[in-house]
Amino acid sequence: MASYAERAASLRDEDLLEIAFSKERDGFDPVFIAVARKEVSRRKIDSPTQKYGSELQRQKELNAALDAVKHKTPLKRVGTLLFLFFSILVLPCLIVAFSLFLKGYNKKAKDALSVTLIGFPLWIAVIVIAGMVAG
Repeated sequence: MASYAERAASLRDEDLLEIAFSKERDGFDPVFIAVARKEVSRRKIDSPTQKYGSELQRQKELNAALDAVKHKTPLKRVGTLLFLFFSILVLPCLIVAFSLFLKGYNKKAKDALSVTLIGFPLWIAVIVIAGMVAG
């Protein structure tokens, strides 16, 4: 506990508030959170900084809510058009779709892959038609 107190005393106000307003599920030891809260009250941190702490907590809750639904979020129309336009470049499109999947955007990744697989044959058809018209 003494090392927690020393660590909390050495933190900047913003870092200290981030720990003090966190929960155990954020990855901090509950004892360290309690020590950080005690250090906040010992420093008598002013209300604008405390407002930062409550804003930080709201932001964490918003991020948690967004993380809960991001796997269901579909690809937007602009993204669909971009994937369709650049589908001639299959490998970069597949890399972007895979990175979306790795970030947890499963629906967006599936949509991107579908549009790429539809767009590539369309580009081939356009190239073949343009070749027949020009030749």
